[in-house]
Amino acid sequence: MLTPRDAAGRERLVRGLRALKDPTLAPFFTQMEGAKSGRLRAESLLALAELQPEKGLDLLPVKKFEPMVQAYVLSSGIDAGLVKTEQMEDLVRWPDLEPGLYISIASRVVAAQRRLDPARLRQLLGGNDPIISTMAGILLKQLGQGDNASANGDKLLNIKPAPPSEALRRVLGVIRERKLVAGADFAHKVMAHAANDRLLRFDAVSTLLVIEPSADRAGQLLVSELAAAPDPAEKLRLALAAASASMQRDAGVPAPVVDALRHEGEPALVQIGDALAAIASRADAASQLTRLVERRSGKITEWVLIATKDLPPETARAARLAIVRSALEGDDATMEALAAEAAFQLAQDDPQVLREPLLQAIQKRDDRTAGRILGAGLRAHNPRSATLADMGRLTIEPGSQPVWPSTAVGAIATMLKARFTEKLSPGQLDQLAKIATGGGNLPEALRMQAAWLALKGATDDRAALARMLAETGAE
Repeated sequence: MLTPRDAAGRERLVRGLRALKDPTLAPFFTQMEGAKSGRLRAESLLALAELQPEKGLDLLPVKKFEPMVQAYVLSSGIDAGLVKTEQMEDLVRWPDLEPGLYISIASRVVAAQRRLDPARLRQLLGGNDPIISTMAGILLKQLGQGDNASANGDKLLNIKPAPPSEALRRVLGVIRERKLVAGADFAHKVMAHAANDRLLRFDAVSTLLVIEPSADRAGQLLVSELAAAPDPAEKLRLALAAASASMQRDAGVPAPVVDALRHEGEPALVQIGDALAAIASRADAASQLTRLVERRSGKITEWVLIATKDLPPETARAARLAIVRSALEGDDATMEALAAEAAFQLAQDDPQVLREPLLQAIQKRDDRTAGRILGAGLRAHNPRSATLADMGRLTIEPGSQPVWPSTAVGAIATMLKARFTEKLSPGQLDQLAKIATGGGNLPEALRMQAAWLALKGATDDRAALARMLAETGAE
């Protein structure tokens, strides 16, 4: 069932099995670290780090990777939270780190207020890449090591015939994400430069709403931009930028921003202001957030989902559940994708709350929503999510086989149940084998997972590993 012997096939296999986060796969990933393919070694290294996140990514093998693979594994590891801040302090001392990757990591070190030798930043300040030299100047200013940000920002802004908007957005994005107050001057200059580029100006305003120390000035900026917005769609973008910035500001949600939104005529903006006011007062914001989700706007719902990370557990649970339920009300692709992520977050913490929307999806024969909820349980690594796989029995006579909206949904339910079952029955093993060979029409990654679950369930862990290593041609 597990037969890829080429590097590309093994790479797909490792990616598919990574999702299971099964500790018994550690020897397999360790063996794959010795492969000739750099990408395969990188995937295996990431897989091992995910099994022991408290240890972080092993940086020693990363030093031996070629630059492109090194950038991939470090970027992926950092995004997944597998590289600790102290490891980043070590990384910025690597002399051969690619300049763009160095700036990305250095910005995180500076944002964490850790020590950083400014020597390489000064070296990059005079380089030919205007993005890197601009970021080097901003980081030096953030460190209190000089005021070179302005001159280098001007160099980027003065590119002829016109500075590339994408380059300016990249710099603004780093300033915003790392909360680099030293980048305020650059953001103001971009605003002045982008008088006729609404999207670029929007990025600059979004950045200033995050890093502007004065709540009053942040509120005034929002009021002036809302007044200049040419249409309701632009106003909504500004409102959501202000809402996102408010959640990121160290001082909390600024009252002037809330007031600016609540005094707007647009109902959606007023509702966003009401939600922010409830969050700021530490009141229960669940009802306000639920009303926002019920507007069925992908942009608004995306903000609600992001905001749940910083909300009390009960409020976050209610908002996420509202997003999952929204997928039952239509076939909007954006809302369905957000519902899938909300279901995953719920399955990690409290999968029982997903039983009711899953039952509704089964009764409505809504295979997409049912599949996303069960798939969330499969991704979540929470043994309690296995009970979701029994929901198909609640709509039929006792003793009958579960009825699911489609064969694919039934296949995912079978995998979810098997994943958290200590001893699989012959019937379960047969079902998994069929899924692995194409029954259920699942994507390749899920078929590979089914194959491993079948292999592991049919033998002990050591025998399963030995067979898989033999089938993949690993030495």
